[in-house]
Amino acid sequence: SCYYDEPSAKSTTATVTNWTLNGTEYIAIIPWGDITSDIIENGLIMAYVETGTNVWTQLPSINYNSVDYFTTIEASITVGQVLISVSNSDLSVPVSPGATIFKISIAS
Repeated sequence: SCYYDEPSAKSTTATVTNWTLNGTEYIAIIPWGDITSDIIENGLIMAYVETGTNVWTQLPSINYNSVDYFTTIEASITVGQVLISVSNSDLSVPVSPGATIFKISIAS
């Protein structure tokens, strides 16, 4: 017979206000010590942006602003942090995201 560890899950939310313009994209770092190398290698990490009161959209999120370009919000994960980036497809500088709420969920 097989025995498995009980899966565990955690979530955290962060309001990002400290965006940095890096070339033609805005970036921000959400630190979270629960993101370990074991979680990255063997678990699951998902990131969401709040698009309405208690309405969460999974990243990457692509918003079609016009027929000319779209804006993408995406997350890159490394040990201990999530890097959020906001960019436009036409390489123009996006509108500053301002205070934006993100939710990060992990499972092992």
